[in-house]
Amino acid sequence: MPEYLGLPLIVGCSSESLEAGKTVESPEAKTALELLRLTESSFLQTRFQIREIDISKNYCLLVTDKNRSRVMFGLNDLEGQLRRLQVFLDYCDNTKQELETLNLRRATQHSRDVHQSGGGCNQRHIGAALSSRGS
Repeated sequence: MPEYLGLPLIVGCSSESLEAGKTVESPEAKTALELLRLTESSFLQTRFQIREIDISKNYCLLVTDKNRSRVMFGLNDLEGQLRRLQVFLDYCDNTKQELETLNLRRATQHSRDVHQSGGGCNQRHIGAALSSRGS
């Protein structure tokens, strides 16, 4: 098993839907696999290395990276969400902070907010820092 330790985990899928050699039918699992594919082939690979994707919510992906940042992705427009993630990572780099939590789902306006708490970036209140830059 040591050769698999560096691979990301996808958790929260029902085991009855998994069969060896069969295509995964769950939209959440397919989206999780697509997210892994997109991050592997992008500039984000070195800055946001996915360690776990929880698909149990059925309406989003809860992603934890190697630095224990927690990011919520919606099931649609992964490319757009990854672009917004890049904006947050740039902001955190420029302000010498670590990303703590981020909600990238379009259903909420809070996806563009940043709050400083204990040296980390965390979305809570609408902030002018990223609103002026756009998403």
